[in-house]
Amino acid sequence: MAVVREMAVYFKNRKLAGKGPESVKVSDSRDVARVFHFLKDKCHEEAWAALLSADNSIQAIYQVGKGGMTSCNVPASEVFKAALLANTPAFLLVHNHPSGNVMPSATDRELTRELTAGAKLLGLAFLDHVIIGNGRHYSFATTGNL
Repeated sequence: MAVVREMAVYFKNRKLAGKGPESVKVSDSRDVARVFHFLKDKCHEEAWAALLSADNSIQAIYQVGKGGMTSCNVPASEVFKAALLANTPAFLLVHNHPSGNVMPSATDRELTRELTAGAKLLGLAFLDHVIIGNGRHYSFATTGNL
């Protein structure tokens, strides 16, 4: 329950457009990019898991990785741990590219494959992996690469 409390504390301290987490609904990658706009100006990579309810309302977000200017280690186990402890049926992953180039790297593609396979085994819905950079974003789901 500690992870769930940490996530709830994050939402108490950071309101999203004046709304609590249960009222933030994501229906496409543009919504995800708006919610995670705080990543666009970071000078290092950060990765966050958004933990969603059945109707795609964000229940919590949890930082699953923090790296340097060009990379970020994101263990798939951290993403799954957060989703399972929060008892959410669905999740998505978001990270930034400080360079502004939102095209996925080979590492990004491999992580997406790992999350897709693991989610299937665990009975979770992995909805998207979104990369944010320089006012733009890339969505694995929208581009058909999920």
